[in-house]
Amino acid sequence: AALGLLGDPGGNNMVLFNGDLADRGEYGVEVIAVACALVLAFPEYVFINRGNHEDVALSVAYGLAAEVRHKYGNAAFRRGWRV
Repeated sequence: AALGLLGDPGGNNMVLFNGDLADRGEYGVEVIAVACALVLAFPEYVFINRGNHEDVALSVAYGLAAEVRHKYGNAAFRRGWRV
């Protein structure tokens, strides 16, 4: 929604995701995927600060681990934390 209002990142339009992306409800994986895709598409203008919820223990406690395992299997969760 914010990018729809502000336009694509670039020039004076920098984007900062300020951590805790992992506990955004039932679409936590998709939120992280979109943030990472934006970093890849606009590496000079989009940044992600890692928050405490991106820790393995907190991702288990707040449900991201269960979401990943449910959607993609246990191996995907283990591989994802090596990134």
